[in-house]
Amino acid sequence: MLFRSVVTLFDGLQGVASMALRAREVVWPPTLVHVGSYALVMVPLCWWLALGEGPGRGHGVWGVLAGVAVASVIAGILQTLLLEREAGRTSSPG
Repeated sequence: MLFRSVVTLFDGLQGVASMALRAREVVWPPTLVHVGSYALVMVPLCWWLALGEGPGRGHGVWGVLAGVAVASVIAGILQTLLLEREAGRTSSPG
């Protein structure tokens, strides 16, 4: 349940932030965050945690879930930071 709640929270966060960025016509940075988080972090981390040998590895399905959770947290935080930066750049003083 903990994994599911973390993944759901941060997956929703990154989805909303990336769509808000795309609505502001910022397309490539959210795309690069998705590719980096899921292809470059999640896939190797899931393999390492699920199938790797040695201490802290070889957890099977729990390793895959942990890898997905870590990648979702990274994507959510980075997408939100990109959105904050873009909103600060284009806002006009009150």
